[in-house]
Amino acid sequence: MNSRRRFAAALFILAVFAPIQLPAAPIERPLIRLTNGEWPPWMSERLPEGGPVSQLVREAWAEAGFAVKWGWMPWARGYALAAAGAWDGTTGWSRTPARERAFVYSAPLFEGETVLLSRRDKPVTWRTVDDLRGVRLGVTLSYTYGTTIDSMIASGALLTDPAPDDTTNLQKLLAGRIDAFPLERHVAGALLQQAFPRQAHLIGCSPTLLRRATYHLLLTRKRPDAQALAEQFNAGLARLIERGRAAAILDVVKRSALRCDFR
Repeated sequence: MNSRRRFAAALFILAVFAPIQLPAAPIERPLIRLTNGEWPPWMSERLPEGGPVSQLVREAWAEAGFAVKWGWMPWARGYALAAAGAWDGTTGWSRTPARERAFVYSAPLFEGETVLLSRRDKPVTWRTVDDLRGVRLGVTLSYTYGTTIDSMIASGALLTDPAPDDTTNLQKLLAGRIDAFPLERHVAGALLQQAFPRQAHLIGCSPTLLRRATYHLLLTRKRPDAQALAEQFNAGLARLIERGRAAAILDVVKRSALRCDFR
């Protein structure tokens, strides 16, 4: 009997003092904080996953072992905060010398085509940029339209009417306050259907491309490890491209391209 009691006591002691096996805590992935803005159908806080480009960026970071936190804000503000190091980077920008001084560029995320929008009852057709002299152009603050156009704007060779965003410029174009407005053709189609569905048919564009450019993730040079982060992101993006995942994510954008049939 004593042996049974001693055995029971031993079991009790083991049960009380044995280490408790807790479920393993999930490993927290390092966080990348990125600014983002409204540029549907590529990027938008109102779209599923933040739009296909936001989804592509998030999945590429996930491939590299990182999580993403988005900060949705106006483009100029998001760029300035990222350049100052308040955020790790910003999403969806083409190349300029000034941007390359402030940021490390990722591999290309997508390619965009900038066209010149105008009203169908007053079409603006052109072949060279000199044809645009005397045309009242709406431009969006913080955007680049390519080296030649940017230089002509800076020198005053082109008449411009700036606005804080693309929607405002489309509104001015519809109201006849400007003659034309350069915009990426998929963004043009999406914004017209989203913001001005009853008037979208009034706007068209010339088939002459104003600009074809690649767009990238930018990582602030305020981070000493910006180059290393870009390399990790690029490796994750390359894996998505190799598997066909990147093309599948971006494919939805094709349906929104504005028809450019001015002659």
